Amino acid sequence: MFKKHFHINSTLLIAFFIPVIIMGGYFAYRQMAPFGQSSLLTVDLGQQYVDFFAYFRNIVLHHPSSLLYSFSKGLGGEMLGTNAYYLFSPLNLLLLPFPGKYLSTGILILVLVKYGLAGLTFCWLLQRQNLQTPPRVWAFSTAYALMGWMVANQLNILWLDVLFILPLVIDGLIQLTNGGSPWRYVGWLTFAIIDNYYMAWMLAIFTALFFCWTIARNNTQWLQKYYRFITYSITSALLSAFILFPTIFALTQSKGTYTEQKIKWVAEYNPLKIIAKFVPGSFNFGQMPSGQPNIYVGMVMVIGALLYFRYAKDRWPAKIVAAAITVFIVCSFFIQPLDLLWHLGQFPVWYPSRFSFVFSFWLIYLAAITLQPELTIDRWAIGILIVIIGGCFTYLFLNQSHISYIDNSQVMIGLGFALITIILLSLHRYQLPRLIDT
Repeated sequence: MFKKHFHINSTLLIAFFIPVIIMGGYFAYRQMAPFGQSSLLTVDLGQQYVDFFAYFRNIVLHHPSSLLYSFSKGLGGEMLGTNAYYLFSPLNLLLLPFPGKYLSTGILILVLVKYGLAGLTFCWLLQRQNLQTPPRVWAFSTAYALMGWMVANQLNILWLDVLFILPLVIDGLIQLTNGGSPWRYVGWLTFAIIDNYYMAWMLAIFTALFFCWTIARNNTQWLQKYYRFITYSITSALLSAFILFPTIFALTQSKGTYTEQKIKWVAEYNPLKIIAKFVPGSFNFGQMPSGQPNIYVGMVMVIGALLYFRYAKDRWPAKIVAAAITVFIVCSFFIQPLDLLWHLGQFPVWYPSRFSFVFSFWLIYLAAITLQPELTIDRWAIGILIVIIGGCFTYLFLNQSHISYIDNSQVMIGLGFALITIILLSLHRYQLPRLIDT
């Protein structure tokens, strides 16, 4: 028993430290404090968030009652809604040992911890659901922790908690759907709402989609399960009401008044541009104010998700629902009303498609179901993959001049990764190196 427990803990620790070491090495190379004179304090993190973190440290250490106290700010209003958005992550307590001039070091450590926790909880989810085992599980957990959304949004430090909360909510949801205790789902969903209501809204929408897919996979007592899901989701909202309801009221008096009133069913850009986001390094400064969703998770995960519809052992209704969920999320990236739905009725000011982390989770989870050690794809699958990959990369080569955030070398690297993945998956187990076959 002890040996099994130690094995699980060591697996999770490795899942935590792989992204921490990778990103810590990168930050050290870029001479971020404390490794040099540079820092992460740029854009909103340096212009807004750092002041809130300094304020948070001051009130926790010296005036703790002020955190929930509603007082006048600027031209009028109260601070509860602002605090709920910026400061209610419990991980902010890690900043307490870092006064003034050392705060940038504390923020870097905080970012690294969030990278690590994302890898840890995703690894925990895959092991809980018996989908992957070491060392393969670390490939999936690292891809999740270092997804394009995380790297592109690491300066929006208050959004990052959702990445380690999402696997915990999904695990609770699966347990709830399978007739188990509902309290893991209720507890983590409540925690998500209190931590950051904005990201929790996106998580809640995805949770409803994931529930529909889970029901389609099982096809038993769906009405009873639907009732349990609705009941306990409302329970989470009520348990977080002491934060949620005052925050909603505060928003209706301030930022909420700018919610879009006119809905137009129009495409915000050419959806084929999304293809470029599957290429390594498909991001630049111009993508911050506007652009396509950051959904890079690695070509192995993308191809693994595609193969789900051919090789996964799920029933065909589940695969139909999975396809519908995928189409819905992709359409949400560029169809205006769906985009507004995910963003609480307001167009994002910078950092578009903020909900794209759920799509990355979805791709990696489907890949984890499909890419089992015994998987070997047949000639039909190879042919279909070559057609899909060939079509996508042909489009990128022909339109690269119109996509500012990638170049030909990046496209070639992405194509190389895709071909290597197809070749490896087409080999029989005895032909693979021992490390891959484990």
